[in-house]
Amino acid sequence: LLDQALQHAGKGDLAQALNLGQQALDLARNNLGEEHVSTILTLREVGNIQVQNGQIDAAEPLFQQSADKGKKVLGDTHPETLAAQTLLAELKESRMQLEPAIAAYRDIAEQYNKGFGPNHPLKLHTDLALTRVLKNQGNTTEGDRILRTTCPLVAQTFGFYHPETAACLQQFAEMQRSKGHFEAALKELTQSLSILGAILPQQDPRTVGVNITLAGIHRDLGKFADAKKVLQAVLEEIKARP
Repeated sequence: LLDQALQHAGKGDLAQALNLGQQALDLARNNLGEEHVSTILTLREVGNIQVQNGQIDAAEPLFQQSADKGKKVLGDTHPETLAAQTLLAELKESRMQLEPAIAAYRDIAEQYNKGFGPNHPLKLHTDLALTRVLKNQGNTTEGDRILRTTCPLVAQTFGFYHPETAACLQQFAEMQRSKGHFEAALKELTQSLSILGAILPQQDPRTVGVNITLAGIHRDLGKFADAKKVLQAVLEEIKARP
């Protein structure tokens, strides 16, 4: 039933997905128990479907139950436990509850580091999420410090010519931009575009996103002609999409 629910969710049929998901959750609870691994996973997946349906308030207690039961049954550093905790952190972030989100991401990063080491992809993704919230909070000093450590690890883990490395450089550039260091931001974005240009088509949404940020920095520097040139190129690439 859960697989069927996820299939319906993937097709956008969220009403049927929620119906099947709730049935799957009821069956897991009644037949396997509240603390069975299948119940823990189903709680999280049903919560995900609710988020897709805009029912964030209904999803939060399911994520919380999945995280709490995961800690008890699977342990603090188990990937399923941390996945549920990450979803809770993302909910806090989406509500602009920045302090709770920062605390949550710090804890998740610590558990990933403890269980899998500093180079694990999910540890790195959590570090990037943490710096994103720190930037929104205005704590660019700590965000900058974390990114200076994380981006080299991302390049080491995924490879230099990889979208993850380019995304980290873009995030670092945006951090520099928020500090008013526009030339430094321009340098990081240029490197990000160099990576993306080598591995992705120009009309890829990730490349387009970096170019839009690049145009914004040109504008910040008063280089309006350069900003216009970049945006015109972006528009041409978007029009050329199949």
